[in-house]
Amino acid sequence: MVNNPGIIIHKTANKKGCRHDYDIYKKNHVVTPKEVVNVFDLGYLGVEKDFPEQLSSLPKRKKRNQGGLS
Repeated sequence: MVNNPGIIIHKTANKKGCRHDYDIYKKNHVVTPKEVVNVFDLGYLGVEKDFPEQLSSLPKRKKRNQGGLS
């Protein structure tokens, strides 16, 4: 699904049972041009290793015992 020019949104159909988005993405991933950076959330950990030919961007994960808001 294309939202704005140059932005592609991966949308999964609702399936019966417990299936994670990344499992569905691995089976039905969209091939994008090499100059397009695919932006994922932390639910897609491992996408850089599984698909090294595409540019991927994941957010930095916060360390567990790092000081937070208090």
